Amino acid sequence: MATANTVSIADVDLSKSTSAGISKLTVIELSELTSDQMASIPPAAMAGFTTKTIPLLSSELIQAITSQQATALTATQLQALSPEQVSSLSSDAFDALTPAAIAGIALGAVSAITPDAFKFFTTGQIAAFTPSQISKLQAEQVGLLSANQVIGLTPQQVAKFNPTALTALSPNAFSALTPETIKSIPLSAISNIEVDTFGFLTSTQIAAFTPAQINKLKPDQVSLFSAEQVIGLSSEQVAKFDKTALNQLEPSTFGALTSAAIKGITLESIESINPESFEFLTSTQISAFTPAQINKLTSEQVTHLDSAQVIALSPEQVSKFTPAAVKALSPIVFAEFTPNAIKGISLNAISSIDPDAFRFLSSTQVGALTPAQISKLSANQVAQIGAEQAVGLTTAQIAKLSISDLSTDAIPVLSNNALKSIKLSNFTTNQIASLTDNQIASFTANQLSLIDPKGFTIEQIEAISPNNFKLLYSKTPTILDNIFSSSPILSALDSKKLSVFSKSFFNSFADRSEQLSLLSSDARSWITAKGYHILVDGNGKEIGISTDTTKPVFMQAYIFDNKDIKLSFNEPLNEREDAQPLKTSFKVTNTTDKTIKYTVDVITTSKTEVTLQLMSDGVPVNLINPAHHLMLSYTDPSKGDDWSALQDSSGNDLISLTGIHVINNGFG
Repeated sequence: MATANTVSIADVDLSKSTSAGISKLTVIELSELTSDQMASIPPAAMAGFTTKTIPLLSSELIQAITSQQATALTATQLQALSPEQVSSLSSDAFDALTPAAIAGIALGAVSAITPDAFKFFTTGQIAAFTPSQISKLQAEQVGLLSANQVIGLTPQQVAKFNPTALTALSPNAFSALTPETIKSIPLSAISNIEVDTFGFLTSTQIAAFTPAQINKLKPDQVSLFSAEQVIGLSSEQVAKFDKTALNQLEPSTFGALTSAAIKGITLESIESINPESFEFLTSTQISAFTPAQINKLTSEQVTHLDSAQVIALSPEQVSKFTPAAVKALSPIVFAEFTPNAIKGISLNAISSIDPDAFRFLSSTQVGALTPAQISKLSANQVAQIGAEQAVGLTTAQIAKLSISDLSTDAIPVLSNNALKSIKLSNFTTNQIASLTDNQIASFTANQLSLIDPKGFTIEQIEAISPNNFKLLYSKTPTILDNIFSSSPILSALDSKKLSVFSKSFFNSFADRSEQLSLLSSDARSWITAKGYHILVDGNGKEIGISTDTTKPVFMQAYIFDNKDIKLSFNEPLNEREDAQPLKTSFKVTNTTDKTIKYTVDVITTSKTEVTLQLMSDGVPVNLINPAHHLMLSYTDPSKGDDWSALQDSSGNDLISLTGIHVINNGFG
């Protein structure tokens, strides 16, 4: 642009210059331009700066470029700017650049853009940055972008963000990213995203994270997720949560996961779920857990399940509960298992059920247990089955039950068919005592023979038919070996049942005063009618039962000690003082001297002999003439056996005697 008269460029008015004129400026002239001259160049004339002259402009001249001039700059011109020149452009100039011009900024110069310039970029300008340019942005630059600016970013741009630069986005700005752009965030940048940022994202944005991106989330990032955000997570996304990160979800947030998302939780992550999270799940969500996931639940997690949740569990799910998990279920919660779910409990977990849980089950639930499951119940579990539950037990179940552990409350409700499957010999005495009269009455003699009689009550014994009682004794006589230790049995024996016993049974009452006292009046009447005798000692205490019905046999009578008559018998006699025969039952006659009249004064019994001391005319007889012949007779005072008669030791009365010759000094 030199003139013929050589005028200094500093004195030239460039406000009227054209692009052609600007293009002719020499290197020296360019170096002499002032900032004012630069600012005065018409926008249209800016096109005169070529890629060769642009680099020659000083930082002061670049800084002088106005917003109007900047509007006219092309991508080619911008590309020619050095990083130093780019850093000199004013914010107003940058703000005026066209999107096309911005796209021309050299990659090496992008980082030189003043951070403040980014405050003024429009959405369109930001969108004009090429992916390659985006990759050169610095954290200080990106950190000044607003939500309105980033909304126009494309996936291709976001994919090129330097991880450090991207994480400089403010939470508010980050929240303006579209779902599509979020998907393009580099994996290396995910973990560096500002934690607070996640509190600004929508459920749609959260749902846009790819599974691979989800896998890179840190626990503290996940902890900011809200229930509204996670509702859109897919099973594929959830499957990629790091187990440590998944653990950081707030319980209420975890409760917002869909059933489909829950299915995506990996087996390795299940145990990391916050136990309290289970309190926020619905029955539908619980039912979404796969059997394999259920198998990984910890006992602590299971303790947070409630009744409303477990009601939806399927047999397949329940079958995968570990023994420790089953043990952790509270009795009230366990009681909500459906019958079908109960059938699903694995055999190795059955014994882990809290014994108290059985008190809360219905008869239908108990009835749902398979025979194989029943066989695995522990003694404590069986003991908790009460009447309400036992009423539903089947024959097949009872056959597998440890019957001796069943409570006495449960025994009375067992059906007769069910009882047929029980090995009655396993019944405890308390269980036997709990059997109803109807149950006892339904037993066959074969069944009764298996029961320990010690457990019988009076009512139960009375309920056994005489025929069954007879068959029972005939089949198993040894069952009565312990009968004397069972008060109820003895008290219940009546005339019909006593008839089945042999004499040995009655003889067994010897020295059993306590047992004798338990016999009913009906039993005593039968014993007497049978000809047996209840024996008593000298103090009137019952000491046994004699089955000897044979009356004593008189052997001989003779004069003893020259004054008494002694009678001898074939067996010991009753020596009780209160069981002596009446004196008037004896009559002694002197057939030699009929004037001598005798009466019996004293009767003494010893072993097999009776001694009669005589009186005559009211005076004790001191001597009987050896030459006299005496006759004796005895009259039984009654038809039955009684203590007023002369008896053997078993209580059998001596029959009446007449015409008995008394041996006197060898004569008689």
